[in-house]
Amino acid sequence: MDANDKIQAQMQVLKDKFVAGLPDRLVRLNQAFAGWQRSGDGEQLGAFHRLAHSLTGAGATFGCGEVSQAARELEVYLKALAVPGVAQQTADLNHINGLLAAVAKAAQQAGEGEVQLPASEPDRLLYLLDGDAVGRSQLMLGLSRSGYAVEAFASVDEVLEAMVASRPGAMVAQVASLVADADALQTLMDLQACQATPVPLLLLGADGAVDLPRLGVVAQLPAVAAVEQLVHALDGVFTTPAPVQQSA
Repeated sequence: MDANDKIQAQMQVLKDKFVAGLPDRLVRLNQAFAGWQRSGDGEQLGAFHRLAHSLTGAGATFGCGEVSQAARELEVYLKALAVPGVAQQTADLNHINGLLAAVAKAAQQAGEGEVQLPASEPDRLLYLLDGDAVGRSQLMLGLSRSGYAVEAFASVDEVLEAMVASRPGAMVAQVASLVADADALQTLMDLQACQATPVPLLLLGADGAVDLPRLGVVAQLPAVAAVEQLVHALDGVFTTPAPVQQSA
C-alpha cells in the first residue's frame, strides 16, 4: 500500500465516523429548530444556522455531497431569516421542515461513494482563518503583498469546504475562530491527523483546549500579530521565502 492508498484508507475511516455521527447531528438540528420555534429568539436561530453550516462543511469534506447540498439549502434559508425584525411565519416553518427532511434523506444514503483526496496546489497558496472581517482583510492584504496567494475564510467550515478541492502550503488561523465551532474543529483535527504530512498551521493566540499536535500547529504567535512576524514564521514553513514587493 503506497502513501496515497494509506491516506485514502484513513480518510474512509473518518468518513465512516462522520456517517455514524449523522443521527446525532440530525437530533441536534431538530432540537435547535424546536428551540427556535418556541422562543423565536435570534440567538436560537443563530445556533440553528451554525449547526446547519457545520454540516455543510463536514459533508463536503468527507465526500457526502448530497448531505452537504441539503444542509447548505437549509443554512441559506436560515441566514435569510436572520434579519432583525423578521418574525416566524407558518410557511417558513413548513419549508424548514421540508429542508430538514431532505437532510435526513441524504444522510440515509451518505455511506455510498469514496472520499476524494484534495488536489495539490502551488506552494505559495496560503489559507487564512479569521472571523474578524477587518483583521482578516488587513492580514490578507499584507500577506498578499508579501508574495502569497491568500484565500481568506471567516469560519472553519469554509476552510473545510476549500480543503476538499485544494491543499494549501500552510494555514494561518486565529484561535478564537478555530474554537468557535467544536464540531468543525474536530473535523479539521481528524483531517489533519490522517494526512501523511499535515498542512502546517500557524496559530494566532492561545487556548488550552486546542490540541496543537493534532491540528498540525508549527508555530504560535500573538493574537494580534504583525504581518512581518507572520512572514518571518512562514519563511520557516515554505521552502522558498516569499518575494516581498517593494512599495512604489
